[in-house]
Amino acid sequence: MADFSRKYLEKRVRREFGRQNYEQAMEVVDSYTDKGGPMVQLACVVEAEGNLEMLRLLIEQARRDYRDALAGLMIKYGTDWHKHV
Repeated sequence: MADFSRKYLEKRVRREFGRQNYEQAMEVVDSYTDKGGPMVQLACVVEAEGNLEMLRLLIEQARRDYRDALAGLMIKYGTDWHKHV
């Protein structure tokens, strides 16, 4: 089963963005409260690859249509993308 827990999300943000950008990245991630919640947040974090500006863009894109935030990872890994990240 996929781990979309808050604890895992925080760990992943720390890994992707480092200590310097952790707080800013979490603020951006937490600003997304729409459909898909933690799954969409995690997808945006993974796709951003440590780039805060990209994270902001991905979160904004997810607000318009959450499926867009998942599309890149689904194309790359399939519907079980969460097992690969």
